[in-house]
Amino acid sequence: MSVHLLVPSMTFRSIRIRLFTTQFLVIAVLCCVGIVIIDRQYRSTESQRLSQWFNSVSVNASNIAPFLFMQERVANRAQLGLQSMAELEGIKALFVFDENWALRKEHINPVYREDMQKYMFRVTDISIRQSHMSFKQGDIYLVTKLDGFRARDGYLLLVGDYQGQLEKRLTDLTLQTVPQITGVAIVLLLLGGFLGRRLLGSLVEVRRCAQDVLKRYGSQSHTSKLSFGNDDLGDITEAFGVLTNRLNKAVEQQQSVQQQITLLEAQRAETLSQDQITHLPNRHLFTAQLDTALLDAKQHNKDLGLFLLDVNHFVDVNQRHGFDFGDRVLQEIAKELASIVTGQVKMTRLVADKFLFFMPAQGSTMSFTIIAQTLLQRLNRVYEVDNFQVALKLSVGAAFAREANYDRKTLMNHAEIALAQNKTTGDAGYAFYDAALMEQARRQKQIRAGFMTALRQNDLVILYAPRVNHQGELLGFELMPKWQHPTLGEILPSEFLPVIAGTALSRDYTEWMVRSVLSQGERIQSMLNCHLVFSINLFMDDLRSNGLYELLQLLFLDSKLSTSNIEFDIPELAFVDDIDSVIERIQQLRELGFKVALDNFGSVHSSIHYLVACKADTVKLSRELMAGIEHDSESLVAVGAIIEMANNLNIEVTVQGVDNTKQFKAVSEFGCHYMQGDLFGRAIPMEKLPSFLSLLPVYSKSHRASA
Repeated sequence: MSVHLLVPSMTFRSIRIRLFTTQFLVIAVLCCVGIVIIDRQYRSTESQRLSQWFNSVSVNASNIAPFLFMQERVANRAQLGLQSMAELEGIKALFVFDENWALRKEHINPVYREDMQKYMFRVTDISIRQSHMSFKQGDIYLVTKLDGFRARDGYLLLVGDYQGQLEKRLTDLTLQTVPQITGVAIVLLLLGGFLGRRLLGSLVEVRRCAQDVLKRYGSQSHTSKLSFGNDDLGDITEAFGVLTNRLNKAVEQQQSVQQQITLLEAQRAETLSQDQITHLPNRHLFTAQLDTALLDAKQHNKDLGLFLLDVNHFVDVNQRHGFDFGDRVLQEIAKELASIVTGQVKMTRLVADKFLFFMPAQGSTMSFTIIAQTLLQRLNRVYEVDNFQVALKLSVGAAFAREANYDRKTLMNHAEIALAQNKTTGDAGYAFYDAALMEQARRQKQIRAGFMTALRQNDLVILYAPRVNHQGELLGFELMPKWQHPTLGEILPSEFLPVIAGTALSRDYTEWMVRSVLSQGERIQSMLNCHLVFSINLFMDDLRSNGLYELLQLLFLDSKLSTSNIEFDIPELAFVDDIDSVIERIQQLRELGFKVALDNFGSVHSSIHYLVACKADTVKLSRELMAGIEHDSESLVAVGAIIEMANNLNIEVTVQGVDNTKQFKAVSEFGCHYMQGDLFGRAIPMEKLPSFLSLLPVYSKSHRASA
């Protein structure tokens, strides 16, 4: 039993020795580290202070030096001032040079006279003269320019014992801190001894706990060691090993569970922050990114461009091929868009078929123009999905952060205005916001807001523009509505038709026009007792709508006018996006007995393919083409060629914009028999038609017979 107690006692004694030895070494290392840190810190601090002191002496001396060249009494006082500064401790010498670095005065500290004579050659060192502060062989050299003494310039050179003064200050500090560090070390030793005794007293309890751990959780080998072992550190180490193994297993299990939770949360966060179709950042994440970018751009006075892209007529893709196919097309557009705009560009799918992205300005705003052009070149193409091809075109509206005062809502509103302005042209392209668009957008908004009410209240007045043959005989009218807005005044169709195009208002307008011509056309034809043709303009959306065919059948059930009295003018742009669909609608109209005219031919594309493929009854030459025939021989030749080609294809030609007799004679010689323009009368309301008809030639018998 006594032997059993002796071994632990020896073991504890060895622990005490180890403990106190370690304590002593740690305190010694800490003291050494403290001395080194204090030395480095003080050396850095004193180096800065010393440099500042030398610099202040140099500044003071430079303030005195100009007086050396004044009156004798003042110069003597300046001489004494510089001499007293030169004899300050640590100052080796002061030299005054003129502007050509010729030595004018020198003041050498007697303490350093021999040293200065030995190193006098450094005063002529070019590198020292070119630098305000330089160090050579432990000395500091400060050069200060002297300005304005007697209209001459010069230099003051101060030479100081930098290294000597720094070492002297460090030596003084060491002598002051050694007793303090020694006192701290003694206190730490005493404190360590006290804590060591307390720790050793607790070590017995620690060992007892360790043995309990080994009995409960350890293996059989651990239990057998406890029966005859006296190694307290071994028991504690084994116990910690057992606990560590169990803890590691628990931690591994916890980490596995946490990784699964993190993965699920990441997937959920990614799902919440992404658009489910294109996998681009969703609108909420994009809005946060845009707010951050606008704040940064405003702080650095930089510009930022916001681009809004709209896929034209994408609803037709969904209607024909289904929404799954449409989603695949949107994914292809998103991939192509991501390959065009890279770097610091952030993008999202705003809604349905609209994409939005912003990018910082790269130099001038010309970079935005290049991006817009690149977008149209790359995105306006044929997309192939599941062996089906669809041709798409996009419209782009862009706005700048600086013009929107870096406000997100204003910036997005500007981009929408620019896009709307671009779409009024009826063709895919791009437009940038400017201040004039805001007023135009406000006016367009008023037009859209009041248009449905105007249709219901019949506020639109239909004007009739006559169409005649080459003998001046009346063949029919083109219907041109005019709207007297209560606040905007008179609005012509050239303004409000592009505004309602592409909206639900366009179909309401077409239905109103057809109903109006059925009502008024019947009275006009009865009054004239002849067959007339009334021309109505159709929107591109009318040709894409499946309901146009059914609507026309319904409206003409009880009408006294025949479908042959109606001619629908098809815009040439309607053939650009989907020619097959437009031709199919034209064929349906002709099967019902309506006439079809290709309107404004020659104003945009003038494609012969459209002229042949659409199988129209009439082709109408644009006013722009006619305007140039009087002074442009090429335009005259083009008009003649189109008329001849149409005649060969058995297509009637109506020339619009015949405003004078010269134009009338020119197109008559080309064999054009149908004309329209100011020469035959401007568009007038129905109540003025009787007085207008009295001015036209009497109808020929052949014309009445055909009626």
